[in-house]
Amino acid sequence: MIYYFILGGLITIVGLLFYTFPPKKINLIYGYRTRRSMRNQETWEAANRYSSLLMILAGILGLLSGSICLLLGASVIIPQIVVVILLVLLMVMTERFLKKTFPD
Repeated sequence: MIYYFILGGLITIVGLLFYTFPPKKINLIYGYRTRRSMRNQETWEAANRYSSLLMILAGILGLLSGSICLLLGASVIIPQIVVVILLVLLMVMTERFLKKTFPD
């Protein structure tokens, strides 16, 4: 039963950690790291703030999909697929946000 909630809960916790303790400086280990986000300190901070909020939302939606699947007796795989799709959307939305906010 707990398998329905593991991935969504983990993503929520990681998002909360990134929001509470954002990376201060551009680095190659911790934070939202793409070419666009690492362009300068301003884009780095905006990307990490925005993506952490989306990560929290993705985790909560993953938890909700796990709850629904548990109630309906659906496969454990479905909430995991939902979270993976949401994480891909997180990247797409963050890159669009950066492109719109910090045009070349």
